[in-house]
Amino acid sequence: MGMTEKEMDEMSENELGILLARVKAALEQKKKENGKVRIRIETEENFDPRPHGHAYCAFLRRDDSGKIEREWVNNANTIYDSKHRCYHRVWDFEATEGDIIEARTAASWKNEYREYYTVRDGQQVEIEKEEAFNTLLNEECEKV
Repeated sequence: MGMTEKEMDEMSENELGILLARVKAALEQKKKENGKVRIRIETEENFDPRPHGHAYCAFLRRDDSGKIEREWVNNANTIYDSKHRCYHRVWDFEATEGDIIEARTAASWKNEYREYYTVRDGQQVEIEKEEAFNTLLNEECEKV
């Protein structure tokens, strides 16, 4: 494949650091070529689902009739508190350029808080709700 373990053992810390930086850069380049970006979204530390329901993360899409659909992201790691009421949840997944993501990551007894993200220039960017829905509406107009 390239380098053996013995060759790596003989390298200095500085050389290994340079190699690691090159490998990370090559991985990022491959991800960009594939059009996939790694997304990580977390809830607040002690998310309480009782007032407004469970935390979620979903891709927002439009169906053929123009209605907005949510495509749920299911691969989440969840750590519960000792009473198994509150939890901390982390989603780690891949998205493509232009995807719109909605997440309920925090809630109080009076309000729930949703965050909206998109992938822009190969990075995860937080956006306002209006921008998320306007983007979805504009995609439909461009198709017609």
